[in-house]
Amino acid sequence: EAQLRTHYDYPESHTRYILNGVDVADANGAVRAANRRQIRERFGVSDDDVLWLQVCHNFRLKGVGCVMEALSSLRERGVDSVKVLVVGRGRVGSWETKARRLRLGDMHRFIGPADDIGAFYHAADALAHPTYYDPCSRVVLEAVVHGLPVIGSGYDGAAEVVEDGISGFVLPEPDRIAALADRIQQLCDGGVRRAMATAALERGGGGALSMSRHVDEVLSMYEGMSSPIDSASVSR
Repeated sequence: EAQLRTHYDYPESHTRYILNGVDVADANGAVRAANRRQIRERFGVSDDDVLWLQVCHNFRLKGVGCVMEALSSLRERGVDSVKVLVVGRGRVGSWETKARRLRLGDMHRFIGPADDIGAFYHAADALAHPTYYDPCSRVVLEAVVHGLPVIGSGYDGAAEVVEDGISGFVLPEPDRIAALADRIQQLCDGGVRRAMATAALERGGGGALSMSRHVDEVLSMYEGMSSPIDSASVSR
């Protein structure tokens, strides 16, 4: 919506905003707990570690390098309880070289694509998605529905569902490394993390982010367009 106004001078009165939607399969507490235990044991993440997910295929665009730089800053501060798993396809050679240069060790791992991404949401404590551009990241919506605090960026339409300082954080610029590191460190506090997780669940509850809601709104928009448009009213 902001792009239409800024770059195309498109009138707000002619714009209807429909948020993307996601369908997330429900899982009972026992399944969630089992997934959390299995994933964390598989990748060497302890109960005391704060596990962050990045779910993406275009590592550069989605801010993977920014998160790596933030982890390096945290390591220098003596914060070593943060772990990041990057789930997705992509060439990792140069990225792993960067991780070694930053001396991240086991703080950061690329694990490739996953068939059951829901299990990773169950295992994680938060999602990092400081993207340089996304119209509306479904991964952010999925994380919110799963009750994960999110660190997103102002270049993502989905950031509108993240209440800055309440259910997560929204960075104006994805490459503000010091700010990103600060936000990650804040979420190392269990009380802060639990409060934000609760707020995320409330934001994503009641079908507010569901695909069925999205479909209903799209159909309603088309139904509202059924009458002819007066060409004179839109000519310039």
